[in-house]
Amino acid sequence: MIDDLRFSKDYYHGCEGEEEVIISLDSNPLFNIHLWIGYLDDILNNPDLSGIGWNGFTRDYHQLEGAFSTKTDMCRVYSTQEYLEDLLQYKERNFDYPETK
Repeated sequence: MIDDLRFSKDYYHGCEGEEEVIISLDSNPLFNIHLWIGYLDDILNNPDLSGIGWNGFTRDYHQLEGAFSTKTDMCRVYSTQEYLEDLLQYKERNFDYPETK
């Protein structure tokens, strides 16, 4: 799977006109992912509410912080490990869109 993301990957094609999220590496801007916000919403919708706290994408997405702050169009993420670990908690979830997985 990670080999598929070695360079630019487009999960936005066909969603033009909708909100787009671009994730890229400062060290190698050729490594980037363009995705429709609907796929990210599909992943982060209905987060764990057990009280253990939110991290990474979940926290920033639902609390409009970091990468999803309304104060800027671009955000630098310093703890990529936190973001990756957060996304991994959703890997077994059933999604509304087959493309989300």
